[in-house]
Amino acid sequence: MTPLRLVGNLPLSPPPVISTDAPGVAPVGSRCRPGDRRQTVRLGGDPSVTAFVAAAADIGLSAEQAVAIAAEHHLVLADADALGLKRSETRLLLCAVARRAQAKLPLSPSAAAYLRELGRRSISRALARTPVAIAFPARLIERVPPSVLVTTLDPAAISEALAWERAAVLAGRTMTEWAMFVLLASVGR
Repeated sequence: MTPLRLVGNLPLSPPPVISTDAPGVAPVGSRCRPGDRRQTVRLGGDPSVTAFVAAAADIGLSAEQAVAIAAEHHLVLADADALGLKRSETRLLLCAVARRAQAKLPLSPSAAAYLRELGRRSISRALARTPVAIAFPARLIERVPPSVLVTTLDPAAISEALAWERAAVLAGRTMTEWAMFVLLASVGR
């Protein structure tokens, strides 16, 4: 067996830029999922982003909440496609399960606060300005890099994404985990 030896001082990579309004781990009572590390992502002034933010405001979501859940919703559907599942059947199944979702375990205070926050905020469409940058979940950044984030923002899917996120929180999982468990359970039936 070869003993370990120090190779030298390896250069350290710079730490990621974290949003100043959501430094590192999101504080309790914030608008984002508890425990999510956040990284600043620039959205730009694309008209599609403005339409998406307005649609999100209509159902009470902040831009940060809406972008995060829309991106994860997009990933869930992409995962289902990669598994060879029909998108329409995937959506029907996940929406049906989301409609009957109930908490299986007691929610932590931060998860309960996040669940209450989802879609409960009164956001005037006139006041829903399109942010230049948002704090985006670092757990999603590799799969939805900032260069393609805008393409995942579908105003027509925001209500569905919100329902899936609520169901996931009630199950104590991320939306991706929740969806994959639901899809796996349906295969065994």
